[in-house]
Amino acid sequence: MAPAAYDLRGNMAISVRRLAGTTDADVAEFCAGLPDVEPVASRLRRYFRSGSVRPAWCFMACAADGRIVGRHWWWSMPGDSVPAGVDLISAEEFSGALELLRHARDELEVVEAICEIGDDDESTDAAPGRAQWPELLRDAGFSHDLARVRVCGDAAPAMPTPDPGAFRPAREQPTVSLVELFQAVADATTDHGMREDRARYGAREEAQRRVDDALRLAEGTDWFSVLVVEGGRPVGYVVPALVDEMAVIAELGVDPAFRRRGYGLELLAYGRHLLGNAGAEKVVADTDRANTAMRHVFRRAGFVETKTYDTYRHVRRTT
Repeated sequence: MAPAAYDLRGNMAISVRRLAGTTDADVAEFCAGLPDVEPVASRLRRYFRSGSVRPAWCFMACAADGRIVGRHWWWSMPGDSVPAGVDLISAEEFSGALELLRHARDELEVVEAICEIGDDDESTDAAPGRAQWPELLRDAGFSHDLARVRVCGDAAPAMPTPDPGAFRPAREQPTVSLVELFQAVADATTDHGMREDRARYGAREEAQRRVDDALRLAEGTDWFSVLVVEGGRPVGYVVPALVDEMAVIAELGVDPAFRRRGYGLELLAYGRHLLGNAGAEKVVADTDRANTAMRHVFRRAGFVETKTYDTYRHVRRTT
């Protein structure tokens, strides 16, 4: 695609470029001039392989002399056709990076998206303009959403492997049963995202959306599992997955009527067991910093908090 040129606030011409493909040359073009190239290049290659980032979603703003003055990429759940988030990579010049973000958001017709800014090793403090990223997002119409924490533990659980007979593949459960279980979990949740989506879509649809996401993440596996008790009643679920080649516990929930009985630890152990059998060495999960109950479950299971980050959200205004 030919670069698009437009005037930035009437005082300089900015060329907007997008990648043509996923070759090493394309990755090198996107990373040119970064002080720490390899972590960004490695992550971009990984996202290309999983399908969560497309070349046309990788945007660069270039000044008249060819310098990159801002760059970012948009991402989605692997295979989705609509971006769900954006990763800022550099903002060498604030104005150019801001106009690029606005331009890309409008060109891709983004309805809703998030951006995460944290203390992780994939977006180092050396990234150009990093200190201004919160301001950049706010000026582009994003607002601070919530604070999150990432935990990491060994895939092979320290506790005895749970009895697999107590677990059933979610695909074998009636959909209505799964939706009711997910809805019960959300009834008593402190998870900010669940509560916001419930207010937006209603209790039933919010639960259905999460069930659909879990089934999609588990496609091709029986990892999405439900814990059942005597009589076959489902009391909780776990959603292990590989996301961009990373082993994750995407979601875990226990029916409020069955909490404080150790089921959360059983579900977590089973998820780690499944991922370990698939060859994973480490497992990560994210939760709200304010969700002290879930953080406690992870700590009891031997997980360590490795990263804190803030989430910003953009929702396109409708008239």
